[in-house]
Amino acid sequence: RSTLFPYTTLFRSALASAGALNATLENVLSFSRFRHQAPQPRPTAVPLRKMLADLVRTQDVQARHQGVPLQLQLSTGLPEQVMLDGSLVQQVLGNLIRNALRHDDGQGVTLAVKIDGSELVFIVTDHGPGLPPGIQAQLTRPASAASTPLPDPVDNSHSSGLGLLIVRRMTQALGGRLQLPADANGTSIEVWLPLVLPEIAAPDTNIPVHPPEAPLLDQSCLLLDDDPIGALGTIAMLERDRKSTRLNSSHALAS
Repeated sequence: RSTLFPYTTLFRSALASAGALNATLENVLSFSRFRHQAPQPRPTAVPLRKMLADLVRTQDVQARHQGVPLQLQLSTGLPEQVMLDGSLVQQVLGNLIRNALRHDDGQGVTLAVKIDGSELVFIVTDHGPGLPPGIQAQLTRPASAASTPLPDPVDNSHSSGLGLLIVRRMTQALGGRLQLPADANGTSIEVWLPLVLPEIAAPDTNIPVHPPEAPLLDQSCLLLDDDPIGALGTIAMLERDRKSTRLNSSHALAS
């Protein structure tokens, strides 16, 4: 075990670096794609708890590499499924979690989920130095600005700018908004999305309802067949349906 430990650590480090590089490339591509045109959400019925658990499990690789605890907190009463674009939501939350892990002081990052009225709220909290004022202003721009081109990050030296601008554009495309509540212990970013539940198909009242069929246990079936082989085949099928059969062959009927 002690011999494999350095290789395990190296593997986790390489995996975390590859994940961070992939996330950066995704952000660059998303920024180029969504700078002049907002993304088009494609909502489907998504299992909420599973989606969040998979997201945290993926981000936990980077969290372990950086030595920062990552926790998922789910409030009671969350629906099993919600209508949303799971891919866009995971990109939004993934960017927020990676940013929080990057700036946390080691106390830990939390993704909390709750329902507030008719909205689904995701809250990512860290214990870092907080967001620069310029980025805070860009994140809280009104939804009417969602159709305008994305600006360049206000601080190119601040690696959070690009990912958070994409978070704002995607959140507004999902019909939601971002809120930045005051947090003296770090940064807390809230993603508010409309809570839409999958529709349950109502029964079609135009389909006639037939009364249940009477059991056939006390009924008999008379089979007449001039082909003994065919009669045996039919009887075999009836026996598979657990019906009692009796074969009465009569060559006279065949004639």
